[in-house]
Amino acid sequence: MNIPAKFNLMGQTIEVEYLKGLRVETDGVGEAAYGLNKIRIQENAEGNPRTREAIEETFCHELVHWILKMMEENNLRIDERFVGIFSGLLHQALSTFSWD
Repeated sequence: MNIPAKFNLMGQTIEVEYLKGLRVETDGVGEAAYGLNKIRIQENAEGNPRTREAIEETFCHELVHWILKMMEENNLRIDERFVGIFSGLLHQALSTFSWD
């Protein structure tokens, strides 16, 4: 699965940013930074090893948060169980597409 550098949702451009110290800053591996119009992802770094698949899953997780925010579905947006399951299914579908 390819992670974009940026994408649009309802006329807003959302940039994807990779950080080495996000886990230290936020105690997490990803963040939907709404005020910055960014998805911030903990990259694979010394002391914070992450597989490509884990980074892709994080992107999908934060993308779901963004989509739900744009839909004004705030109860779902803050429901980490829902977001986690939905994003896991989304990642599996996107990473296993077959074009033959």
